[in-house]
Amino acid sequence: DRVLTKQQQLLRVDFESTQALSAAEVHHLLEQGLNLLPNLDGVVISDYAKGVVAEELSQGLIQAARKQGIPVVCDPGKGVPVSRYRGASTIKPNRSETELATGIVIKDQASLLQAAQALQAAAQVEFVSLSLDKEGILYYKDPEHYQILETDALEVYDVTGAGDMVVSIAACMLAQGFSPIETLQMANVAAEIEITHMGVVALPWLEIRDFLSQDGLGKKILDPAQLASACAGLESPLNFTNGFFDNLSAGHLRFLLEAGRIPGRLVVAINSDQSILRAKGEKPLLNQDERARLLASLENVWKVVIFDEADASHLITRLKPTRVIKGSRFQGQAIPESAAIAAAGSSIEYLPHYSF
Repeated sequence: DRVLTKQQQLLRVDFESTQALSAAEVHHLLEQGLNLLPNLDGVVISDYAKGVVAEELSQGLIQAARKQGIPVVCDPGKGVPVSRYRGASTIKPNRSETELATGIVIKDQASLLQAAQALQAAAQVEFVSLSLDKEGILYYKDPEHYQILETDALEVYDVTGAGDMVVSIAACMLAQGFSPIETLQMANVAAEIEITHMGVVALPWLEIRDFLSQDGLGKKILDPAQLASACAGLESPLNFTNGFFDNLSAGHLRFLLEAGRIPGRLVVAINSDQSILRAKGEKPLLNQDERARLLASLENVWKVVIFDEADASHLITRLKPTRVIKGSRFQGQAIPESAAIAAAGSSIEYLPHYSF
């Protein structure tokens, strides 16, 4: 039972039993789950530590699902050994659950990363999705590959269901082949929307899409004419990079992070859905608006622009950036925009190619 005011949950009262299931009951549940697996694209194991998710059940489902190439997302039970979820694609504990599981008090970024590393070692998952409440989600793969995906400050009506929304969206995204970073970015957005509703609400994809189209980040996404106007008279250096960004990875984000450290303002130009279709014969997994929103969410990206041509020559000619930034894998190769770069008087700077 929940006691609510107009905009806030004040109290939750639970009447429950934490008695473990019998061996026969666990075996029956596992059998039912295994029978369903061939028809599933993803699995969510949400453990409320009420005695249902026994070791035999969780491990039986996880191992069978992974053998079939099905991602498994686990929401661990508080006080439950995280080894119970070993082999899953990811686990999503919150801060207090992580502290309890690892014995590490999270008080700064160093202790946060230490706890995430200990958690992953114990759980043996592909990556950790550590919920930091209003601070967002930590993606952690190893000491070299991690990122805090921040959340936007929103009016909070009810946090109920936010964690369930994260694991649900994560399972959907991973099942469709999205990268962990793309997965957690979208899960983060969905959780932000969920807490603006009273009670547990099933979010239609249309509501998530509409949220991504709102102002705020949308102000960073301009068409070529608007961008040219924004750049006119710009006193600081203008840095420019472009690409499909159709399958965002930690490597892409590391590249953009490094590009953002170069003095100046960073413009990221992305190919439209139609130009990618012409080049690759298929549309990207994320449409151009979704890709633009995800890139605009990066603090070091100043503006994002979508272009429909095969390459960015027209934009470079129009904007005349101070420098054009490319990955080192393009060094020594013919770049489609070479003539435009020379005509604009721009320099080319190569950054290491990060492939995670």
